[in-house]
Amino acid sequence: MALTKLSELFAYENIVNEKTNKARVLCWNNRTMLIAENNSMEVVQKQLSFEELVHGVVSNDYDCIVLLLFSACVSADNDFNIETFVEYFNEDEMGEYESAVLDGMLNYMPSEALQTELQEMNSVLSDPSAPESETDLWAFNYFFVKKHFAMSDEEFLNSTWRTISLLQRELLKTSSDYQKSQTVSAEYVDI
Repeated sequence: MALTKLSELFAYENIVNEKTNKARVLCWNNRTMLIAENNSMEVVQKQLSFEELVHGVVSNDYDCIVLLLFSACVSADNDFNIETFVEYFNEDEMGEYESAVLDGMLNYMPSEALQTELQEMNSVLSDPSAPESETDLWAFNYFFVKKHFAMSDEEFLNSTWRTISLLQRELLKTSSDYQKSQTVSAEYVDI
C-alpha cells in the first residue's frame, strides 16, 4: 500500500500559459466538475455528465477539454466568466490546454492503485457474480462523506475524488467488518 502524500488531501492546482502574460491558475476539485456539468450547454452546446467528462479527457475530446478548462478557470477565480473565457481561449494553444486538463484530472481522480484497492476491499464490487449496478458517483461520494464524515457542502466542493477515495479507504480499513474478513459488506458501504 502506498503512503498518502499531503498534497493528495487538497485540491490540485496547475497553471496554463505559465510563462506568458496569459498565465492562469486552474483548480481541480469537485466544484470544477459541478461547474462543468452546470455550464456545458452554455460553453460547448451539449449536456455532458461527470462520467462523459472523465471519459472525454481520456479520449482527448475537444468539447470536454474546453469545458474543463473553462470550469477550472472559474473554480480558481470567481470573477472568470464565459465572456472572459471567449477572450482568453486561443485555438492555437489547444495542445497546452490539453496537457493542463489531463494533468489536472489525473491529480483530481484517485490513482488506479487506490481504485483497485477500494474495489478489493468491497466484497460486493469484487464479486464477479454480483449484479452490476449503475452507480451515480456524484451522489455516492456526496452522501458517503455526509454520512461518515459530516462534511459540509463547501468542504465537499473543495474536495476531490482522490481525497474522498482516500477517506473511504481509511474508514473501511478501520471497520470491524474489514478487520475480520479483509472486505466490507454492502451494508457497511451503503449510503
